[in-house]
Amino acid sequence: MEPDYSRYSIRDLREALESIDKEAYPERTKLIQQQLSQRNNSETFNTQTDANKLEKEVSPTSQFLLIIIALFFTWLAFNAVYSGTISGRRGNSYSYHSSPNMFLFLLGVDLFVIGYCLYALIKARSSSKK
Repeated sequence: MEPDYSRYSIRDLREALESIDKEAYPERTKLIQQQLSQRNNSETFNTQTDANKLEKEVSPTSQFLLIIIALFFTWLAFNAVYSGTISGRRGNSYSYHSSPNMFLFLLGVDLFVIGYCLYALIKARSSSKK
C-alpha cells in the first residue's frame, strides 16, 4: 500500500523526500520528486490545497455549545461587575475593593473566553456561508 502523495503539502513532501530511504524505495522517491516539481510549477494548486486543509467545518452542536459557553461567561462577567465580587478557585470570593488585581484578572479571563467563543462562532458561520 503506497501513500497518496497528491494529498501531501509541499512541506510534507520535502520532509518525506529527506527521510525516505532512496535505495530501498526508488519509485516512491521518484513519485515525491514528481509531485514537488508539479507543485512548484503550479502555485494555484498550493493555495487551494492549503486553504482546504485550514477550513474545518464546525458542527451545529459545537456552535450551540459555543453560544451556551459564551452566555454563561457573559452572565458571570455581568454578575461580577454588578455585584463587585467575583468567585475564584475553591470558592474564594474576590472583590474589587479588597483585591482589585485578582478581580480584574478573573474578569479578564471571563471576557477572553467570551471573545474567543464569539470569534470561533463568527468564523464558523462565515466559513459555512461560503
